[in-house]
Amino acid sequence: ADDAGIEEGDVVTAVDGNPVTSAIDLVREIRAHDAGDSVTITYTRDGSSAGAEGTLETRPTSSSVS
Repeated sequence: ADDAGIEEGDVVTAVDGNPVTSAIDLVREIRAHDAGDSVTITYTRDGSSAGAEGTLETRPTSSSVS
């Protein structure tokens, strides 16, 4: 998310054009992809809609998170 320019406070509204209205929707849309897949994220920041493209990475294991 950081590499794609998404910031704290941004509200994700779609992943690859599929609407996201809850955290569960967001998790479902991301889990439908594999690491290495490119996705387009639509989000709202300060009342304006924007988009970002990014490549999904493997989620770090709990032992590698500090």
